[in-house]
Amino acid sequence: LLQTDVSNKSIMKHIVEVQKFFRNVHVAHGLLKEKGGKQPQLPNDTRWNSDIACLETFKANHALYVEVRTEFLEKEISMPDNVARNIDNIGLLREAGRLLDQVKKFGIALDQLQSETCTISDACHVWYGLLKDDDLEQFRQAISARFKEAIGEPHILGYMTDPAYYHEWEGNVDQDLQNKVEEWLSDLNPEYLLEYFNFKLRKSETYPKHMFTESVRKVEAKDWWSLIQSKSSSETTTEFAGQKS
Repeated sequence: LLQTDVSNKSIMKHIVEVQKFFRNVHVAHGLLKEKGGKQPQLPNDTRWNSDIACLETFKANHALYVEVRTEFLEKEISMPDNVARNIDNIGLLREAGRLLDQVKKFGIALDQLQSETCTISDACHVWYGLLKDDDLEQFRQAISARFKEAIGEPHILGYMTDPAYYHEWEGNVDQDLQNKVEEWLSDLNPEYLLEYFNFKLRKSETYPKHMFTESVRKVEAKDWWSLIQSKSSSETTTEFAGQKS
């Protein structure tokens, strides 16, 4: 769904016009192939990376598109005005390059989210990476809307209690959302909220400082919390850790 939100339709429309021409018009396709051009790719709503492929082949072939355009003029072969204008438009080529850099970031994020090893906290961190990327500022509102649809209080709690992100999540999760997570946790079990505060502040014997060293925080979250569970004599801590492991 995010794909449809962040695709710059006004730019892609002009690029697709050129790509379709060089895919479907026999003479143009033949000349492009003779010159060693790449097969022009088109966007596909079911494949996110197809937008990237479309932009990459447009950029890679553009110089050849210009050559074919020149040959059409010299041989007085007809080319649709819109296609000719798009090829001549150097601004469109620049915009295509800029858009390609942006959608590649979404492509990388999607690959991370679809990874078999991606945890809930990893997913939250990927989302925050998109939200805070200055190069994606024009899409921030769309990213934020999809983030709110995909991520809820339980997910953010997972992020906030993952040792791997202990020093990073506070720079991402704003205070308002932290409060909502704490309220949600308190409604679930008030004692769990106190346990969370003990974890956050590294208080009590249950959360000794050595458990937060860089090397120990590399342990998978479920294993880290299993260790906490095995060390604790507190029923609340055991229950809370059991939810995390």
